Amino acid sequence: HRDELNHVLTTTLTDLSESLKVYFAILYSPKTIATVPPKGSINSDPALLTDNLIPSPILNTWENDIMNIQHNQSLSQLTIHGGHTPSVLYNSQQIVFMSERSGNEDIWIIDVTDYKESQNTAKPLTLNPAHDRLPSCSPIDDSIAFVSDRDGTYRIYVIKSDGSGLMPLTQEVDPNAHPSWSPDASQLVYIKYNNLYVIQTDGFNETMLTSDGFEKKSHPVWSHDGTRIA
Repeated sequence: HRDELNHVLTTTLTDLSESLKVYFAILYSPKTIATVPPKGSINSDPALLTDNLIPSPILNTWENDIMNIQHNQSLSQLTIHGGHTPSVLYNSQQIVFMSERSGNEDIWIIDVTDYKESQNTAKPLTLNPAHDRLPSCSPIDDSIAFVSDRDGTYRIYVIKSDGSGLMPLTQEVDPNAHPSWSPDASQLVYIKYNNLYVIQTDGFNETMLTSDGFEKKSHPVWSHDGTRIA
C-alpha cells in the first residue's frame, strides 16, 4: 500500500492455498536499515547476503554499480564496470548480476570480497547476442535462473555457476520476467503478462496464481516457509 507521495506503507503477501485463491495480509511498516551516502544516488534491488551485509546496486552520475551496505551504513563498492539486479549464490561467497560491460546484457558472477574488482574474479556466465537479465540464485545449490530472449521472446533459463548446464525452463511464446526460487528450490514463481505463475524446476506443472493482469507486478519473492509469495 502506498500513500499519496508513493511511499510504501505496508507489505502484503499472497497465500498459496490449495484452492489457488489469493489472500493478502499486512505484515509490517518498513523501516530504514541503512542509507547510502552518495548524493543523488538511486538505490534498487537489494539482496540479503548475511545478517549484516547487503549488496545493492547504486545508480550514480556515471554508471550503475553494485555496492555492499553494512548495517552501520559503511559502504564498499563491489563492481566498477556496471552491475544490476544482484543475487547471492547459495554459499554466500559469490554474487550473480547482470552487466552490459561486454556491450550487451549478460549474466556475470563475482566474489563477494572482490571490492572494486581488484582481484579480477568477475567472469561472464553468458556471452550471447541476446539480452540475458534478471538472475535469481537457487537457495540450495549453484543453479541460477535468468530471463533471456535468445529464442525470440523472453523465457526463463537455468545455468550453473560455472557456466555449464544451460537449459530453457519455460516453453512458450509469452514473455516471462522476474523468476524467484521457492525455499526448497522445487518451484519458481515468475511474471507473465502481469500475472503470477509458478512452475516446477523440472519445467512441468505451470500454474497461474493470479488472473487480473491489469495491475503491474514485479519481483515476486517467497516467504521462508514457502507458503506465501510477496
